[in-house]
Formats: sequence, structure tokens, C-alpha cells
Amino acid sequence: MNNQLQRLVDVSLVFIKRDLKERYASSILGPLWIILYPLLLMGVVTAIFSVVFSNQVLGTPYSLFALTGFVHWIYFSQSVSRLTRSFLAQRDLIANTNFPLLAIPISVLLSRLIDYLVGLFLLIVLLLIFHQLSFVKLLLAIPLILFQTLLQLGLGLIFASLNMVWRDIQYLVEVGIQILFYVTPIIYVLEMVPVRLHKFMLINPLVLFFTNYQNIFLKNEINWQYFALAGVISWLFLLIGVMVFKKCRYLIPELS
Repeated sequence: MNNQLQRLVDVSLVFIKRDLKERYASSILGPLWIILYPLLLMGVVTAIFSVVFSNQVLGTPYSLFALTGFVHWIYFSQSVSRLTRSFLAQRDLIANTNFPLLAIPISVLLSRLIDYLVGLFLLIVLLLIFHQLSFVKLLLAIPLILFQTLLQLGLGLIFASLNMVWRDIQYLVEVGIQILFYVTPIIYVLEMVPVRLHKFMLINPLVLFFTNYQNIFLKNEINWQYFALAGVISWLFLLIGVMVFKKCRYLIPELS
């Protein structure tokens, strides 16, 4: 068991190093895009919506509000998108090499986690500048970020495994991610949505996460019910993801 775990870790590290090296190999700005991408999104959205929201949301400059949402959204959307295609992208390697398949999605997720931590550091710096950061906030955010990471891994395992059987999955996921962006409180707050629609909004588990990110970073409070539900849902999706992966793992080399 220890040997299998060590092999999984070793192979995952190899994939992570290769991904980080190749991702920005032909880019002039290279890793700077990790910071520039959320800032550019923040700038565009702020220019459009700051007029609608009178430059502030939750008593916070809209630019900071938007960045709070985008940092976490980029982590989710890019992780799930890359995870969905992860087995398919490595099909030649899978067909010709014997290694733990689980190393592929884990390495993709951890690679995106590194990008996310850089973006999170940028957010923390801006929160410090605007005097909206406290040690308690960071402590509350850590388990929520862990829950989101587990949710992404669970969804990634489901979609990546099924995508090897039905290639339409990757396109459906991309469309789903676009829809999720608009039905998740990223550039707005849940209170702006009519109360009668809240129960329908909560079908989307990301509402639990992003509402609490806004609460933790911008309002100095937390919705403990949403927090607990986020934890339960993340572990549930991870369990389902592992089960689907186990069902499909022996088919993946053949389908590659």
C-alpha cells in the first residue's frame, strides 16, 4: 500500500512539473498570466457593472468584490475543464505506459491549485490594502477551499472517466460551465435575486461556496448552514467520482 501511494505521489509530481513547464513555454509573459488573467476579468466586469452597482457591493469597491469571485471561479472552471479532458489528453501515454491512472487527474488539480494560490495571494494583498483582512477570515476560508478542491476532484473524476466512453461529455461540460457562471453569485450577490428563486438557485452547489466566500472576505460573517452543506456535498461528489473512476478504470486503457 505504501509503495502504491509513493508511486502515485512520484508520478503526480512528474506530471505537475511537466504541466507547469509546458503551459507557458511559448508565452511572452509566461507565469505572469496567473495574475493578469483574473485582473483583466476584474477590470472588464468592473467597467461594465460598476455603474449598475454604484461602484460598491456589500460596502466594498466593486473591483475587489469582482476579484473575490473571479479568483475562486477561475480555479473551479479551469480545473473542471482540464480534468474532464485529462484522460483523453494523455491517451497515448495511457495506452503505452503502466502507471497509476489516478495520478493524471490529481496532477491536473494540483497544478491548478498552484495557480489558484497565487491568485489568492493577490486577493489577500488587496484585502490588506482595503483593510478587510483578518486572521479569522483566512481560517474560515481554508476548509471552504478544501471542500471546493474535493468537489472539483469528484466532478473531474466523473467527467474524465465518462468522457473516455462518450466524447460528448467534454462539450456538455464546457456549456455547463458557461451556464454555471451566470447562475452562481460571482458578479452579484444572492440577495439581488428574488427570494422566490433562491430555492432553485441552491440546486447549484456553487452558490453555497461563493456566497460564503463573499461573506468571509467581505462581510466578516459566515452562513454555517451553507458551510456544512458545502462540506457534505463535496465529500459526496468525491465518493461518487471515485466510484465512477473505479468502474471505468479498466476500460480507460482500452478506450485510449
